[in-house]
Amino acid sequence: MEKKSFVKASGAIHITNKVSLIQKKVWNFLLMKAYDELGTKEKYQVALADIYDLLGTRNDKDIKKLIGSLNILVQFNILDKDNINKWGVYSLLGFIDLTNGVLTYSFGNELRQLLHKPQFYTIINLAIQQKFSCKYSLFLYELCLDYIGIGKTPWIEIDKFRYFMGIDEDEYLEFKFLSQNVIQKAVREINKKSDLIVEAEVQRLGRKAIKIRFSVTKQSVPAQFKTNANYMPATKEITDEQRKTLSLLISAGIEKEAAHKVVNKYDLNLIRDELKLLNTSTQTINNRTGWFIKACENKWHNYELDQQKLRAERERKENQRRELFEKVKAEHSNFKEEECLRRYSALSSQEQRDTDIQCELWIKQERKNNEFSRYTNDDEYRITFLQNKFLKDEERDLHQWARLKEYEI
Repeated sequence: MEKKSFVKASGAIHITNKVSLIQKKVWNFLLMKAYDELGTKEKYQVALADIYDLLGTRNDKDIKKLIGSLNILVQFNILDKDNINKWGVYSLLGFIDLTNGVLTYSFGNELRQLLHKPQFYTIINLAIQQKFSCKYSLFLYELCLDYIGIGKTPWIEIDKFRYFMGIDEDEYLEFKFLSQNVIQKAVREINKKSDLIVEAEVQRLGRKAIKIRFSVTKQSVPAQFKTNANYMPATKEITDEQRKTLSLLISAGIEKEAAHKVVNKYDLNLIRDELKLLNTSTQTINNRTGWFIKACENKWHNYELDQQKLRAERERKENQRRELFEKVKAEHSNFKEEECLRRYSALSSQEQRDTDIQCELWIKQERKNNEFSRYTNDDEYRITFLQNKFLKDEERDLHQWARLKEYEI
């Protein structure tokens, strides 16, 4: 059987993609052909006829130009996943010779060592890469495939993501254009033509997009059916309720094949709960089918219900805390007024007269200094004066007084 898959080092996936779709496909093909001999040889050979088959053309002039263009420098391991083989700059091909219909090539000794038996790698299927017509789709596909075991790529700063995707500095400067012309276009093609389901998630600071990452899962529909628009998986006879649910799913933008699989696999009440969650979601969902399948698998509506319960419980506790605070505040206010009057009453007649004189002088001074004093009557001023005179700091301060009373506010 002809070999169609090969090992590709993570560092070789995380490169500066200043290459075209054709360049990427050809380099992957040459790496696949050479991989088994990377540990024993420095140069490798492939028949030019194989290149013809890969590209679907026999134009030698164009093929020579294409192969020659692979002698290009790229930055390797720019996302730092391979923490052993650090960042570096390498030529994709170190040696190129075309003689008598045979291409002889090398990767250069340093790059060859990084490509051979890497610690971090993924398996690339050439049959799938051939389906892509957009270079961004292949770049993103390889990145997501490299994180299939984790389920999500790391958060990538937007500038670094642009760099990884090989986007020119003056191209798609606004994120909405980057999203429309690169991200969404690539995600759609990956989800339609490959074995992955990919969904973008954007982190913002205010309105500005600052980071992006991608969730990734295995595609539920076999790849060989992806180009067959009339494919319908075999299912048992469905009930009226299942038929109604199917209609709701398809109307909500769920792909027909996936909708049938979901209806056959999951409880209808769960499906409708997840569908309600999908339809009421405020987040941007580029791949509704992929999102919905993961929602059913992980029962996201239960998580949302739990979150609602947590929010309700937090709100209940906050209301209790607020009510207690107001209650303690009122009790403290009564205490200050009653206690200062009680201590005033305990004075002798002469001490009370002296206190009254001090109070009158203080009120006059306050009215002179405070332009808003006309809104405060003498009784209010008198209580304030007596509190300042007879109460300690820890008695006048609400929080200190509450601690003394062992109230938790």
